[in-house]
Amino acid sequence: MSSLFFFYGDEFLVEQAAKAWGARGVQKNAQAEWLTLSRPTEAELEAELRTSSLFGDEKYVWAKELQWPKEGAPKAEKKKKVAKKVADVAEPGNALLRFFQEGLPEKTHLLLTQAEWEMPSAFEKWLKVHAVVEHHAVASKLKDLDVDALVARSLEPFGKTLALEAKALLKMRLGGQMRLWVQELEKLALYTEKKRIEVEDVELLVVNVREEEFLELSEALQQRNHEKALAHVTEALSRGASPIMLIASIASVVRNLLLSRGRLSLLGEGGAFPKNYGEFQKRVWPKIEAGAGQGKLPHPYAAFMGMSAASRFPAGLLQRLLVLCAQADLDCKSGKSQFAVETLIRHMCWKK
Repeated sequence: MSSLFFFYGDEFLVEQAAKAWGARGVQKNAQAEWLTLSRPTEAELEAELRTSSLFGDEKYVWAKELQWPKEGAPKAEKKKKVAKKVADVAEPGNALLRFFQEGLPEKTHLLLTQAEWEMPSAFEKWLKVHAVVEHHAVASKLKDLDVDALVARSLEPFGKTLALEAKALLKMRLGGQMRLWVQELEKLALYTEKKRIEVEDVELLVVNVREEEFLELSEALQQRNHEKALAHVTEALSRGASPIMLIASIASVVRNLLLSRGRLSLLGEGGAFPKNYGEFQKRVWPKIEAGAGQGKLPHPYAAFMGMSAASRFPAGLLQRLLVLCAQADLDCKSGKSQFAVETLIRHMCWKK
């Protein structure tokens, strides 16, 4: 008996599913042969499948990212005299398709994996009917992200489970980065002595990876890089980030820029901003320290970077941006979410 499988989708999830597929096969028969082919051609794959197992037993073949020929048969409009039979022979995938139609060799099990469903149309139609097809995808929105199978598979060897509150916090901190999920779950399982991983364990051990996304947005806004800022916002919204939370993040950037803009007055009328951090520490930082009194001082380098970013914005723009942040928040609550965020970014990054 033979079998054919096709898995496609997220690279990491497909890889995990493929390894589980192979492990199940080997568990059934310890004498089975396990073989992995990376980016094989049609001819290479067919040659391997025609080769019997060394031990005359079952054979499991995992073919990653099969390489289809880039050019198929001559197109009808260009080669009207070419017979359809000849065209069929030349079409990518047809030689391998005929081999599959004849049937895989006895005791041979094949798994094809690809990141995307991209293959010659005739092969695709046949595969949908005759193979076991699985799509392993990461949900684009956080609320739709399903990690239950991954969590169970990762924690099973440790005999641990994950509390619902802990899972929700991991979603917020890791998003859809599945490789990180596995790494962090293993770390939590090793650290936690209890049978169940709680939200306190996640708070203690797992860094908020998703905060880096907002840090990158902050940097893009301070540089007044419209293209980069818009790309970060579009990606965040596609993953289910709250538009109101994005506006709050932008407002926080604006408030910090206003504070840094106020410190620029320490340079004196017509005073040039320091060319480097060393000059800033000698010429400007002592004035900031003296003016702080008993108030909280920022880190010197953070103050330097903040004032450098504030110097890119005209004096009146930052005050107007705070008003625009409030307006964008109202627009979000009126159902104009994405438009409100994009408009705010355009105002912030636009230069005359």
